Amino acid sequence: MDQKLNVIDIHEMIDLIETHFYGSWGSDNTLIVGGVAGTSIFKNAIHSCMKHYDFIRILVLDGCRDYIGLLRKPVVNYMYYLDVFYSVRIPSLSSIEHPFYKPALKQKEQVQLVLDETKLRGYNALIVNHAELIPRDYLNALRKTFAGRILFIVDPLDANGIYYNGIPTIVDSLTKQSPLIALARSLYNIDTRAVDRKVKGSFKEIKVSKRSVGKIDINQYITNDDLILESVRDKQLRSNFRRNQKFITMNDDVQLFCDQDGAPIIIGQNSMLSISTTSKPLMKVRIHSSTRQFYSNLSYVDNGYGLYVKPANIMSIPESLHHRYQSIIVMLGERPPSTRDWYSLMKIANTVSFAHY
Repeated sequence: MDQKLNVIDIHEMIDLIETHFYGSWGSDNTLIVGGVAGTSIFKNAIHSCMKHYDFIRILVLDGCRDYIGLLRKPVVNYMYYLDVFYSVRIPSLSSIEHPFYKPALKQKEQVQLVLDETKLRGYNALIVNHAELIPRDYLNALRKTFAGRILFIVDPLDANGIYYNGIPTIVDSLTKQSPLIALARSLYNIDTRAVDRKVKGSFKEIKVSKRSVGKIDINQYITNDDLILESVRDKQLRSNFRRNQKFITMNDDVQLFCDQDGAPIIIGQNSMLSISTTSKPLMKVRIHSSTRQFYSNLSYVDNGYGLYVKPANIMSIPESLHHRYQSIIVMLGERPPSTRDWYSLMKIANTVSFAHY
């Protein structure tokens, strides 16, 4: 087990969370807690908070949009973290009037993300799940702005959770776990009480031809080798957009769209999309792990019009960890993935296969 992991008992964790939500207004309003794969830390946090506040008074933000997209019915106070931010564009100096005798300064227009305080009103508590996936600038903005009690939930063993070593963390699983989650826990010598063999999933080595890597199929291709990533992406960048092709957004701002029902959709950096139709002038795209669709222009160039994207049929490990998948194929290069990488990959898919390129 990671030597820096600060393991506490489940009952201690519940007491810690309940004490935090019962805390006085003058005390630190933010608590960061951890739970590794297979624990019920999110459920524990919600139940502990509801002993003090009604659920409708609790705002829940998630660092992974896919969990929200998989809900059968939307919950008004359960949102993707970018839903509470908006963009402000700051004109470049070159667009500001200056004396004719001074040379114009060519600078790119800057984008600043601002917290929408109106969406925080009416809530007494804020719980942020998968906070390790959220940039710390966003978390700091929430800490400085939200007046109630705040709880950040992270997985310190995740590849994105390295900054959270030392926080109070639970590791015990009280329910049956899938074989893949049990395998992920075993990488850190964490025992799993019971494994549900009925859950489909596997971890295996397979053979994949180079021509098949990154193709449009049910698998998500992932690699830790930059040469493999660049080689496959370069071919896709030189090809036309195709139906069911996947992309991740690279815009540094937050853009608002409307889905097929007229409901607002916030799209920001690392959003994952797939093409439903390649019709002109706007393509119909779908949010990953969701049935929600909207129309937009897609471009491999940051031209300020529509969404700036890059192909995502194959992704790097850091890019892939923001989403969840049915099946992934990890293409191995010369350098093997780290323990944290393997642990993180086993959490995000039901089936993990690996192959040598």
